[in-house]
Amino acid sequence: MVSKGAFQIYTTGQLERATGITERTISYYNSLGLLSLEKKHGKKMVTNDDLILLVKIFIMKITGKKLKNIRTIVLEQKHPICELVRDLEKKNDQIIDLLIRLKQFDKKQNQNKDILPLLLHMNSFLQSYVE
Repeated sequence: MVSKGAFQIYTTGQLERATGITERTISYYNSLGLLSLEKKHGKKMVTNDDLILLVKIFIMKITGKKLKNIRTIVLEQKHPICELVRDLEKKNDQIIDLLIRLKQFDKKQNQNKDILPLLLHMNSFLQSYVE
């Protein structure tokens, strides 16, 4: 780890050991243009800006966005973290609602009349999740 003022710079190997995000994943994101890693002494270096981008990428992946869409968003420098957190909170609310409906369905002993509304809700959830 190298310090540059208030920022720390990591090699991809150090990042993997600290977070579990593999060097292969980082290299893949770099090859897609999601990150722009610099090489220093033959090693790919991860800066503070790259770490912030990784946080954004992970939030977008969790909310169901595909990497090609994430790349467009990253290239256009859209979505500050606060917007992404709102997306994540919305997804969390949808999951909680789905869990409540599933528990209610289970308590009602899986009655047939409750299956279609449940499947409708689940399908709607999947459609919004897959994007």
